[in-house]
Parts: sequence; C-alpha cells; structure tokens
Amino acid sequence: MLKCVVIATSVLFSLLSAAFACSCIGHKTVEDHYASVDVIFRGVAKESRSDISDFGSTESMRWMVFRADEVLKGEVEHFDSVDVLYFHGNSGSCGLQLEENQTYEVFASYDDKGRLRTGLCSGTRLSGQEVRWTWKDYRKVLSKY
Repeated sequence: MLKCVVIATSVLFSLLSAAFACSCIGHKTVEDHYASVDVIFRGVAKESRSDISDFGSTESMRWMVFRADEVLKGEVEHFDSVDVLYFHGNSGSCGLQLEENQTYEVFASYDDKGRLRTGLCSGTRLSGQEVRWTWKDYRKVLSKY
C-alpha cells in the first residue's frame, strides 16, 4: 500500500511540474527571432546586481552589466557597460543563471520603462552553446537589412 502511495505521489508531482514548467513559444525562423527583439549583442558578463527597488521581491530580478564586444542589432550606448535586467532562476521557471566573466549572446527588448530585459524565452545563452540557430545565422540575417 505504501509503495502505491509513493508511486502515485511521484506521478502527481511530475505531472504538476510539467504543467508549471516554462513554455516558450518558439520562432519558426531565425528571421522571426531576430525581428522579435530590440537588441542583440555578444558580450562578457561583468557584474551582477540585485538592487532593484521597483519590484516587490529583489530576489528574482537582477541586473547584469555586460561589456558588449559585438552588436548585431539595436543601439548600445556604452559598449563597456550595458545594463540588462533579467529574471534569475532555473529554466523551469523561465529564469536564467548568468555568471560573471562568461561570454553570452544576449537577446533583449526594452520594457515600458526603457530598460533592456532578457529571459530564457528571449534566447539569451552562453556563447557557443549548441542551439537551433548559431551566431553566424544571425549575422546572415543582419546582412539582409
């Protein structure tokens, strides 16, 4: 009997976690993804900050300051200091785990307060990570504009 309860509980938790997992609506083409964000750049994560005063909980929202080495789309005012707001968390909650001194390919959009924001569904990733579309694919799209 106890074995049945344990199995039933395990099945229930796996179904619930699947129901509440992050679900990004994928883009059909690299051009669609390129068009869906305001800024695309590759850069090194320099400093993480969690001093966000206009959110109820600063635990999940953080700033990452990047040094942008290459910009493929949009305007970056200061290449050595690009502030990007992101949701810090695991991929099941659509969060990112950005680490300082790592190079990322950042896909971000401006929010209603003019801040750059990114997240798992935006496409931000560790540079060189195997993904559907490579940095080279985005360069090809850029050459069409």
